[in-house]
Amino acid sequence: MTKANRLKPVSKIADERERAAAQILAKAQNTLLQRQQRLQELTSYRNEYVTQYSADPNLARPVVLINDFRVFLARLDHAIVQQQGMVEASRRDYEKKKQDWLKEHTKVKALEKVIERAAEQEQVIAGRKEQKELDEFVQRIPRGETD
Repeated sequence: MTKANRLKPVSKIADERERAAAQILAKAQNTLLQRQQRLQELTSYRNEYVTQYSADPNLARPVVLINDFRVFLARLDHAIVQQQGMVEASRRDYEKKKQDWLKEHTKVKALEKVIERAAEQEQVIAGRKEQKELDEFVQRIPRGETD
């Protein structure tokens, strides 16, 4: 069995690991995007709420309504801060998963090169062996001398 053929199972395992890492990376990216979208929704909702509430500054509002507005706004701000933390955690997780995938991808590419070089070397050796056999065959052919 040639070296290139012996390395193929190792290459297959590396490919599977790379694929698994890519799937994990895709999930982490999806989670990050979802959390970013939720943060955007919360921020937009807060901005709309403040804009609607502040649309008519001359409108007299009861103190209870003003207090409710402030409490609700504080809750929205707290939710936004929490969501920002979740986005940052997801971003760090995504970057780690990306590095994990890159490591596996690099291994696959390195193995591919090793297998390719081994196959090329085996072809060179086979070519030399064939040439040597051909040379020996030619030497064994009786040469007829003509006078």
